[in-house]
Amino acid sequence: MDKLLKFLFLIALFVGLTLGDIARVSFSSGVAVSLLDICTSAAVLVFILEILIKRKAIKSKLIKPIIFFNIASFLSLVANVHTFGLHDILIAALYLLRWDLYALLYFLIIEFDISFKKKLSYLFILEGAVLIIVGLVQYIFYTNLRNLYYLGWDPHLYRLFGSFLDPNFMGAFLVLFSFFVLGMGMTLYKKSKNSSLAMFFLLLLSFLTVILTYSRSAYAMLVIGLILFYLLFFRNKKLFLGTITFLVFAVIVVLFLGKKSEGTNLLRITSSRARIISVNEVLTIISSNPIFGVGFDAYRYAQNTHGFLGRQNWQISHAGAGTDNSFLFTMATTGILGFFAYVYLWIQILKLIYNEGKKKSSVFIFAIFSSFTALLFDSLFINSLFYPAIMFWFWSVLALVIDYK
Repeated sequence: MDKLLKFLFLIALFVGLTLGDIARVSFSSGVAVSLLDICTSAAVLVFILEILIKRKAIKSKLIKPIIFFNIASFLSLVANVHTFGLHDILIAALYLLRWDLYALLYFLIIEFDISFKKKLSYLFILEGAVLIIVGLVQYIFYTNLRNLYYLGWDPHLYRLFGSFLDPNFMGAFLVLFSFFVLGMGMTLYKKSKNSSLAMFFLLLLSFLTVILTYSRSAYAMLVIGLILFYLLFFRNKKLFLGTITFLVFAVIVVLFLGKKSEGTNLLRITSSRARIISVNEVLTIISSNPIFGVGFDAYRYAQNTHGFLGRQNWQISHAGAGTDNSFLFTMATTGILGFFAYVYLWIQILKLIYNEGKKKSSVFIFAIFSSFTALLFDSLFINSLFYPAIMFWFWSVLALVIDYK
């Protein structure tokens, strides 16, 4: 069963994650399922079966925070059965189930043997490189999503969105990958100069792809992560200034040489206005359901009830599934109880990584800590904490970090 688990996880990593939202099916009820969801579910279900058969006891400091968030989310759903009806609440509950499936990846990977987990670090590098290649091919040959506009996708003209079909989520993922490469490269520097040079080249390539997304939230996430990494852990002034100089130069070059559109204009105000409207709407929903929220994730139904979605295609509109701020989204869907449970979970996660990095004096773990902290900032502008590909990467890397040697 151990071999089957490894096989299923690798299928999720190299097939599900690579295809992203290309391999995604939306149903009329508003439910969307991707191949990554299916592959992750298969791996987790086998893992649960193995735990039950072998009667293994799972120990982790994150078990209680995860259970607390689940209890709060479940209560939010129960409290809204009479508001939206049992059918809609059961559909909403599928999103909580999906969140749990990705969270269980953490426990699944921790159970892998040490030699396989070491290989996974390099396999994650390989998968990130594959996604970069996919993104660059898309950027050159498939410049927009106008042909998928009827399915609810924005055009994203002349921007790199890769297989995620969204430059903001792609940008956030690439920033996370950049820090993974940064940490691995600096770890390998003393062991193998050739390997560290390869990592350095891949790091520059990942920086370039981040820039080509023209995602301002990803730009800010990258800079904040680098500043945090420098201030707290590394403090190599020359390398830090060199990296920032390279990024500024690259952004300027891309802005001058890149093709012009609303999406490539970093001073664009259309998306900023949309985010302000989104915040006003979510605050309205929060004020009407402050204790238990509208149910995790019944946000689409709440928006429709408040008249925030158009009557046509409101069930398949991507704007209906959530709001741009992950923490406001949590408050709106799970209420005050769920919000504090989710914040508590993140505090425990960051504390766990920080203590692990301090204990092992690991530059790799410090790099991951910086990227996860920067992700929290990014989640204030896009709902990145609940995006499947980012959840998959986050929980998987977290498991590697805790056992990293």
